[in-house]
Amino acid sequence: MSKPFHVAALIGSLRPDGYSRKALAVALDPLVASGEVTIDEILPETLDLAFPGQPEWERLQAQLVPRVAKADGVLIATPEYNGSYSSTLKVQIDGLGYPSALQDKPVAMIGVASGRAGAIRALEHVRSVCGHLGALLLPPGVSVPSVERIFSPDGECLDEQVERLLRQTGQRLLNHMRTGDATRRG
Repeated sequence: MSKPFHVAALIGSLRPDGYSRKALAVALDPLVASGEVTIDEILPETLDLAFPGQPEWERLQAQLVPRVAKADGVLIATPEYNGSYSSTLKVQIDGLGYPSALQDKPVAMIGVASGRAGAIRALEHVRSVCGHLGALLLPPGVSVPSVERIFSPDGECLDEQVERLLRQTGQRLLNHMRTGDATRRG
Protein backbone atom coordinates (compact mmCIF):
# COMPACT_ATOMS: atom_id res chain seq x y z
CA MET A 1 0.00 0.00 0.00
CA SER A 2 1.38 3.41 -0.94
CA LYS A 3 1.68 6.15 1.63
CA PRO A 4 -1.15 8.68 1.75
CA PHE A 5 -0.94 11.98 -0.03
CA HIS A 6 -0.27 14.91 2.23
CA VAL A 7 -2.07 18.26 1.79
CA ALA A 8 -1.13 21.50 3.50
CA ALA A 9 -4.05 23.89 3.96
CA LEU A 10 -3.16 27.57 4.32
CA ILE A 11 -5.82 29.80 5.85
CA GLY A 12 -5.83 33.54 5.31
CA SER A 13 -7.89 34.46 8.36
CA LEU A 14 -7.23 34.55 12.08
CA ARG A 15 -10.94 34.15 12.84
CA PRO A 16 -11.54 30.65 14.24
CA ASP A 17 -15.15 30.69 13.00
CA GLY A 18 -14.42 32.61 9.80
CA TYR A 19 -15.94 31.89 6.43
CA SER A 20 -12.59 30.97 4.90
CA ARG A 21 -12.38 28.03 7.29
CA LYS A 22 -15.96 27.01 6.60
CA ALA A 23 -15.34 26.99 2.85
CA LEU A 24 -12.04 25.16 3.34
CA ALA A 25 -13.74 22.45 5.40
CA VAL A 26 -16.17 21.72 2.56
CA ALA A 27 -13.33 21.55 0.02
CA LEU A 28 -11.34 19.21 2.27
CA ASP A 29 -14.27 16.77 2.69
CA PRO A 30 -13.62 14.75 -0.50
CA LEU A 31 -9.92 14.53 0.33
CA VAL A 32 -10.60 13.17 3.80
CA ALA A 33 -13.39 10.89 2.55
CA SER A 34 -11.04 9.34 -0.01
CA GLY A 35 -8.92 7.79 2.73
CA GLU A 36 -5.89 8.66 0.60
CA VAL A 37 -4.99 11.99 2.17
CA THR A 38 -3.66 13.39 5.41
CA ILE A 39 -4.36 17.07 6.04
CA ASP A 40 -2.18 19.62 7.80
CA GLU A 41 -4.40 22.64 8.47
CA ILE A 42 -1.91 25.39 9.16
CA LEU A 43 -3.76 27.61 11.60
CA PRO A 44 -2.33 31.13 11.44
CA GLU A 45 -3.14 31.84 15.08
CA THR A 46 -0.65 29.11 16.07
CA LEU A 47 2.18 30.70 14.08
CA ASP A 48 4.64 33.40 15.03
CA LEU A 49 3.36 35.73 12.31
CA ALA A 50 6.03 38.30 11.54
CA PHE A 51 7.28 40.49 8.74
CA PRO A 52 10.67 39.99 7.08
CA GLY A 53 13.43 41.53 9.18
CA GLN A 54 11.61 41.08 12.48
CA PRO A 55 13.21 38.79 15.08
CA GLU A 56 10.31 36.29 14.79
CA TRP A 57 10.74 35.93 11.01
CA GLU A 58 13.07 32.94 11.21
CA ARG A 59 10.71 31.23 13.68
CA LEU A 60 7.83 31.73 11.25
CA GLN A 61 9.84 30.19 8.43
CA ALA A 62 10.83 27.25 10.65
CA GLN A 63 7.14 26.69 11.43
CA LEU A 64 5.97 26.89 7.81
CA VAL A 65 8.61 25.69 5.37
CA PRO A 66 8.90 22.05 6.53
CA ARG A 67 5.14 21.60 6.71
CA VAL A 68 4.51 22.87 3.18
CA ALA A 69 7.69 21.32 1.74
CA LYS A 70 6.49 17.80 2.64
CA ALA A 71 3.04 18.37 1.12
CA ASP A 72 2.01 16.74 -2.14
CA GLY A 73 -0.51 19.52 -2.68
CA VAL A 74 -1.67 22.80 -1.15
CA LEU A 75 -5.14 24.22 -0.67
CA ILE A 76 -5.39 27.94 0.08
CA ALA A 77 -8.46 29.71 1.49
CA THR A 78 -8.58 33.47 1.98
CA PRO A 79 -11.07 36.24 2.50
CA GLU A 80 -10.96 39.21 0.17
CA TYR A 81 -9.97 42.40 1.94
CA ASN A 82 -9.98 45.72 0.08
CA GLY A 83 -9.74 44.11 -3.35
CA SER A 84 -6.96 41.64 -2.54
CA TYR A 85 -6.13 38.71 -0.30
CA SER A 86 -5.43 39.00 3.40
CA SER A 87 -2.20 40.17 4.97
CA THR A 88 -2.36 37.03 7.13
CA LEU A 89 -2.01 34.89 4.00
CA LYS A 90 0.64 37.18 2.47
CA VAL A 91 2.88 36.80 5.52
CA GLN A 92 2.50 33.02 5.32
CA ILE A 93 3.31 32.89 1.61
CA ASP A 94 6.32 35.15 2.11
CA GLY A 95 7.40 32.95 5.02
CA LEU A 96 7.68 29.95 2.69
CA GLY A 97 11.11 31.19 1.58
CA TYR A 98 12.68 31.68 -1.79
CA PRO A 99 12.84 29.43 -3.63
CA SER A 100 9.43 28.89 -2.14
CA ALA A 101 8.18 25.68 -0.58
CA LEU A 102 5.27 26.12 -3.04
CA GLN A 103 7.56 25.57 -6.04
CA ASP A 104 6.37 22.66 -8.21
CA LYS A 105 3.43 21.90 -5.89
CA PRO A 106 -0.15 21.79 -7.14
CA VAL A 107 -2.09 24.62 -5.51
CA ALA A 108 -5.88 24.98 -5.42
CA MET A 109 -7.55 28.16 -4.16
CA ILE A 110 -10.72 29.40 -2.52
CA GLY A 111 -11.70 33.01 -1.86
CA VAL A 112 -14.65 34.31 0.13
CA ALA A 113 -16.15 37.79 0.24
CA SER A 114 -19.22 39.62 1.46
CA GLY A 115 -19.84 41.40 -1.85
CA ARG A 116 -21.74 40.10 -4.85
CA ALA A 117 -18.58 39.97 -6.96
CA GLY A 118 -17.00 37.51 -4.56
CA ALA A 119 -13.25 37.20 -4.11
CA ILE A 120 -12.24 37.34 -7.77
CA ARG A 121 -9.54 39.95 -7.22
CA ALA A 122 -8.14 38.15 -4.19
CA LEU A 123 -7.86 34.94 -6.21
CA GLU A 124 -6.22 36.77 -9.13
CA HIS A 125 -3.61 38.20 -6.77
CA VAL A 126 -2.94 34.88 -5.02
CA ARG A 127 -2.59 33.19 -8.42
CA SER A 128 -0.14 35.84 -9.56
CA VAL A 129 2.08 35.51 -6.49
CA CYS A 130 1.95 31.71 -6.34
CA GLY A 131 2.64 31.49 -10.08
CA HIS A 132 5.67 33.74 -9.63
CA LEU A 133 6.89 31.34 -6.94
CA GLY A 134 6.64 28.37 -9.30
CA ALA A 135 3.49 26.72 -7.94
CA LEU A 136 1.44 24.52 -10.27
CA LEU A 137 -1.82 26.45 -10.29
CA LEU A 138 -4.99 24.39 -10.59
CA PRO A 139 -7.88 26.11 -12.33
CA PRO A 140 -10.23 27.69 -11.76
CA GLY A 141 -10.41 28.45 -8.02
CA VAL A 142 -13.69 29.13 -6.26
CA SER A 143 -14.88 32.63 -5.48
CA VAL A 144 -17.70 32.58 -2.93
CA PRO A 145 -19.81 35.78 -3.05
CA SER A 146 -22.19 37.00 -0.33
CA VAL A 147 -20.53 34.48 1.93
CA GLU A 148 -22.51 35.47 5.02
CA ARG A 149 -25.62 34.02 3.31
CA ILE A 150 -23.85 30.88 2.06
CA PHE A 151 -22.85 29.32 5.40
CA SER A 152 -24.80 28.69 8.56
CA PRO A 153 -23.17 29.62 11.88
CA ASP A 154 -22.16 25.97 12.39
CA GLY A 155 -20.42 25.82 8.97
CA GLU A 156 -23.09 24.09 6.88
CA CYS A 157 -23.05 25.24 3.27
CA LEU A 158 -26.56 26.43 2.38
CA ASP A 159 -25.99 26.78 -1.37
CA GLU A 160 -25.83 23.54 -3.37
CA GLN A 161 -23.92 25.09 -6.27
CA VAL A 162 -21.25 26.61 -4.01
CA GLU A 163 -20.94 23.35 -2.10
CA ARG A 164 -20.47 21.45 -5.37
CA LEU A 165 -17.79 23.90 -6.55
CA LEU A 166 -15.92 23.71 -3.25
CA ARG A 167 -15.99 19.91 -3.25
CA GLN A 168 -14.84 19.88 -6.88
CA THR A 169 -11.86 22.02 -5.88
CA GLY A 170 -10.78 19.45 -3.30
CA GLN A 171 -11.43 16.61 -5.74
CA ARG A 172 -9.46 18.38 -8.48
CA LEU A 173 -6.45 18.64 -6.14
CA LEU A 174 -6.74 14.94 -5.28
CA ASN A 175 -7.05 13.98 -8.95
CA HIS A 176 -3.96 16.03 -9.80
CA MET A 177 -1.97 14.36 -7.03
CA ARG A 178 -3.11 10.93 -8.24
CA THR A 179 -2.11 11.56 -11.84
CA GLY A 180 0.78 13.97 -11.27
CA ASP A 181 4.44 13.11 -11.07
CA ALA A 182 4.49 9.85 -9.08
CA THR A 183 8.23 10.14 -8.54
CA ARG A 184 7.61 13.03 -6.12
CA ARG A 185 6.11 10.62 -3.58
CA GLY A 186 8.37 8.52 -1.46
